Amino acid sequence: MKTQYFIILLLLFQSCNTAVAVKQNTDSTSKRERAKFEPADGECLFFIGQDIEATGGLNGYSDYQNSLMAIGLSLVNHEKAIAEGKHDHLIREFGQWIKNSRRPVFLRIGYEFDGWSWNNYNRKYYLLAWRRIYDLFEEMGVENIAFVWQSKGTDSGQKTLEKWYPGDDLVDWCGYSYFGNPDEEMLTFARKHNKPVFIAEATPVSQTENLYFNADLSEPEVAERVWESWFVPFLNTLNNNRDVIKAFSYINANWKIQPMWIGNPTFQKVDSRIQESEFISEKWKLEMEKSRYLKPNPELWEKLGGK
Repeated sequence: MKTQYFIILLLLFQSCNTAVAVKQNTDSTSKRERAKFEPADGECLFFIGQDIEATGGLNGYSDYQNSLMAIGLSLVNHEKAIAEGKHDHLIREFGQWIKNSRRPVFLRIGYEFDGWSWNNYNRKYYLLAWRRIYDLFEEMGVENIAFVWQSKGTDSGQKTLEKWYPGDDLVDWCGYSYFGNPDEEMLTFARKHNKPVFIAEATPVSQTENLYFNADLSEPEVAERVWESWFVPFLNTLNNNRDVIKAFSYINANWKIQPMWIGNPTFQKVDSRIQESEFISEKWKLEMEKSRYLKPNPELWEKLGGK
C-alpha cells in the first residue's frame, strides 16, 4: 500500500477465541452521549495483536469476519507535511481503505504522542495534522471509524495532556499504553472530558525504575512471577475502572526476537505470548470466560451503534 512509506499500521484484531464482555453496576454513560463504538455500561472490547501470528496465524483468518480492528498511525517526521496538505492523496487512499473494510476501525493517530524520545512530535503540527486527517475523513464520509488519542501512559500530567489534546469534538476515545509502570493520569483526564478509555497497548514488562527483568512467559517460574506482578495488577485496573475503561488490547508477541526491538532494553527479555505458559493460559482463560468481554458476532457492529 502506498501509504506505508509514512505510516506504520498495527492491526490488532479482536480474538474470536478469547473475546468475551463486562457487566458492571455503575451507569457511566447514562449522563452523557455514548462515544463512537463505545460498549454499553458493563461491557468491554478486547483486542489482541499486533501481528497475524499473535491471533493464530492465517489458518484462523476466517475468524476475523465479525471482528473489529485497531490501527496505529505513525506520523513521525511527517506531521508538518500532513498538516500542510502534502499527503492528502495518501490520507484519502487510507480513508478509502478503512471505508472499504466495512467494519468498525479504531484509529490511533500519532499514537503515544508524548513519547518524546522516539516520536519527537512538534505539538503545533501534530494537532494540525490530527485536524487535517479528521476533516478529510469527514469529507469522504468515512463513518466506520473512531478516533483514539493515545498517551504513552507514564510521566504526562494533566497540564501536558491538556496541551496536546486535539479537542472533545475531534476525539472519540482517550487511550494509553500499559507496560511496566503505568500511571492513572489518562483515566483522570478521560473522566474529566467524559470520554471512554482504550488501553491501546498492553504487555507484561517487569521493570523497577530503569532496570528490566526477565518477562519470558515460556519459562514456568518467570510466568508465575509475572502473573502476580503484572497480570493481577492489570486485571485489577480493568476491574476497578469499569466506568471508563471500555476496551483494551493485549500484545501477544515474542518481542525479544523481533528485529525492531532487539536493541531496545525494555523488550529484550519479553515474550508475552500467553499460549507459551500453561499456568497463565489457564488463569487467563478463566478471566476471559467471565461475562465481561464482548465476543465477535454478526450483531456486534449494530450493538455498538454501527450501520
